[in-house]
Amino acid sequence: MTPYHLFLDLPILPRLNPADNRHWRTRQREKTRIQDEVRIAAMGKAPPEPLQVARIRCTRHSSAEPDGDNLAYSFKMILDQLVCCGVLADDAPRHIAGGMAEYRWEKVSPKRGRVTIEVWEAANSAGGDDEG
Repeated sequence: MTPYHLFLDLPILPRLNPADNRHWRTRQREKTRIQDEVRIAAMGKAPPEPLQVARIRCTRHSSAEPDGDNLAYSFKMILDQLVCCGVLADDAPRHIAGGMAEYRWEKVSPKRGRVTIEVWEAANSAGGDDEG
């Protein structure tokens, strides 16, 4: 049986800074939009059972390079939604091969921002190195 692999190309560019001063309603609208985009893109693509251990690669395609902390933060809502959609059992380190998703950045021209997410089924032991 072929190991599970999911590729999502989402036309969204989540905010980088968790400590922004936007109104709560504005933050909620953004959260809902991200959740909807992930849910729609992953619809019908979840594995039969949520992955207990997965290898995850998150790539932000934007015109400005973020620092590492903000790059990782920008994917938090997306990973949470993959759990809700039944792709991942959890986004805790013990459910992610190597203990953490791989975060990348690629430069694109302004107004062409998006994110891509790849998820592979990994070995059934946390910290596994399975390429899927």
